[in-house]
Amino acid sequence: NEKEIKHKHKPSLLQKKDYFEIMSGSYGNSKLDKNIILKKGKIYLFTGAVGIGKSSFLSNFVRWQEEYFNKIWYSQTSPIIFSDTIINNIRLNQNISDQKIIELLNLHHFPKTICNRLYEEVNFNTLSGGEKQRVAIASALLSNKKILIFDEPTSGLDYVNMIELSRLIEQIAKNDVVIFIITHDYEFLCQISDEVLYFDKEGIKERIEVNEENKNRILELMS
Repeated sequence: NEKEIKHKHKPSLLQKKDYFEIMSGSYGNSKLDKNIILKKGKIYLFTGAVGIGKSSFLSNFVRWQEEYFNKIWYSQTSPIIFSDTIINNIRLNQNISDQKIIELLNLHHFPKTICNRLYEEVNFNTLSGGEKQRVAIASALLSNKKILIFDEPTSGLDYVNMIELSRLIEQIAKNDVVIFIITHDYEFLCQISDEVLYFDKEGIKERIEVNEENKNRILELMS
C-alpha cells in the first residue's frame, strides 16, 4: 500500500550538534547517490539543468521526513499569501503576539513596505513578488525551523529587491540554521551562498565553495 511504499523509499535525516546529514537514497523520481552534510549557519545553493528534478527532490525530502517535519520550512517560488492582514500571513496561526512579531521585524530591519502595513488586508494579487518573499522570510524567522528551503526566491525580482532579499536571508543564517536555495540566478548565488551543490539525475555531482577562484567554474555549470 501507499504507506509501505513511502516507508520503503523514505531516506533519513540525521541531526548532529553542528550539522544535518541527508542520507542517500531515492526521493520519488529523484536520486541522491551519496550523503550530504549541511553545516548549521551556512547557505547552500542547489542548482543544475532545468528539469533535472531539483524541486522534486527537495519537495519529496520535506514530505518524507516525518520525524523532522516540524524542523523544516519550505517556501515555494511564489509564496502563498492568504486573504488576511500581513501580520497574520506572517504569524500563520502560531500563538505569537503582535509585539513579538514587530520586535522581530525591527531587529532584522525589515523595510517599511512591510512594517508600516502589518494590519493592511492583502491577498496574493496585492503584494509584489519582493513583498511576498519578505513575508515568507518573516514567517521563516518566526517559525524557529532548523532547515529552511527557498525555491527560486528571486524569480521576478529586480536587482534592488534581490539585494534586499539576500540581506534578509543572510540574517536568518545567523540563527544557527541550514538554508537551502534552489536558483539559476548567478548574481544572487555569488551574493549570498557559501557553497554550490550541483545536481544531476544521479544526485550531487559537484560541491563548490563560492569564492573568486571558483566563480568561473560555477558560471560554466550554470550556463
